[in-house]
Amino acid sequence: PGAYLLVIQKIYNKSWKTKAKVLPSLLIYNAGMSVNNTVAVFDAVLGKKNEFLRTPKYGILKNSDDWRNNAYNLPFSKVTLLEIFFGVYGILGILISIFSKNPF
Repeated sequence: PGAYLLVIQKIYNKSWKTKAKVLPSLLIYNAGMSVNNTVAVFDAVLGKKNEFLRTPKYGILKNSDDWRNNAYNLPFSKVTLLEIFFGVYGILGILISIFSKNPF
């Protein structure tokens, strides 16, 4: 996080504080990505074959189009639960840090 702040300060000069407000959400997003990447590494090391599941593209072009009944939905997996857990964990950590006035 410190390196992110230094880069943001360097790039945005005076307006860096407003840009830095997205840093907590970026960290939570990265926690979810790291879970997904770690599972992929373990699968590769253990020789487990998994197919790559693409993000669904529903082709919604009009307001009346609906994505819920589309057959192309991703399955809900244990990895999704881990990503949700770490997302909630990150949000709680940020809230505790804010309300306790202790950034560490």
